[in-house]
Amino acid sequence: MKSDIKEAKFGFCMVNRAGWKSIRARLERFLPDVIDGGWAFVHLEDHAQRVGDFTKRIGKFQMVHDVFSGRAAAKEAIRQGAKKIIFGTYHNCPWLPQKKGVRYFIYSDGTMRQLTNLGYSGGNKDISRMAKIIYGHGIKRQAKAGHHFFCMSHWYADALQAEHGVAREQITLIPPMVDTAYWHPREGERRPGPIRIVFIGADFMRKGGDVLMEIAALPEFSVVEWHLVTKSPPETDLTNVSCYTGFDSDAGGLRNLVQDSDVLVLPTKADCNSIAVLEAAASGIPSIATRMSGIVDLIDDGVSGYLLDKPDKESLVKALRHYLDNPELLLLHGRAAREKIVREFDSLVVVKKIRDAMECVD
Repeated sequence: MKSDIKEAKFGFCMVNRAGWKSIRARLERFLPDVIDGGWAFVHLEDHAQRVGDFTKRIGKFQMVHDVFSGRAAAKEAIRQGAKKIIFGTYHNCPWLPQKKGVRYFIYSDGTMRQLTNLGYSGGNKDISRMAKIIYGHGIKRQAKAGHHFFCMSHWYADALQAEHGVAREQITLIPPMVDTAYWHPREGERRPGPIRIVFIGADFMRKGGDVLMEIAALPEFSVVEWHLVTKSPPETDLTNVSCYTGFDSDAGGLRNLVQDSDVLVLPTKADCNSIAVLEAAASGIPSIATRMSGIVDLIDDGVSGYLLDKPDKESLVKALRHYLDNPELLLLHGRAAREKIVREFDSLVVVKKIRDAMECVD
């Protein structure tokens, strides 16, 4: 836990896991530069450790732990004087303390029903059913109290209205962000050699890595370089496949690898959004990704990349052939991707949207 000043006007509570790690780091960096008044940055995992012994005694479900951690973090932000609190995520918000003059801006990427439909429940229908009830009640409770919702995609915003009856005026679209000054196209000419494809996904199978391996083994794609960034690399004897396991978010080595690549491929089977697509686009390279969830907001199909109707071999081969048969499209789509991300997803652009939304809520 950390705080910029002893008495804060604004609060920020968010987890440091999965894709949220990058989002939290960028918000903590840019929020104080755009929104004056002092910030209390409260890290949810600090409070998760403190309530861990208690939640282990009262329930085995992760959601119990998440709910109590969220409540403890919100109380700390309020204790430090915060009146407007950006709070992430959906999993931690059902039982936030209500206090006169305090407004929450709940930032998330998917409802429990959406996550379950994507397969994040692990097939446990009992947990999913209970979670839907608890989280659904929590969302309705926050909406009724007049709090606001920051939605990472149109997909999630539509679900909040349809599933939980949240009023449209309580919703602001706040997309994921990327520092386009840090993530930028390589300088100079393209490095020589064959087309280089990069894949970024910690969970290799969920992100569709098995589909890539099928294609990498085809004679047609034997001259293509495949660079796979993952925590669970596949066993392979293919000489055109390289695997990397040591890159953290925003690592210089990862940025260099992306800059030296020609296209990002992500035939994901379950994702609410994709930081990797943002970073690739900011680096001036197009992406091929599954048409799902918030990913459709990131790629203009046929303009800055391609969207796959299915995360399967046939669909990805078809999309890749567009680039192999017409290499000039890589540069054309890469420029369009960069322009779109600078215009809509740059960190300062997004933080200014946050500032405007917070100023409009009493």
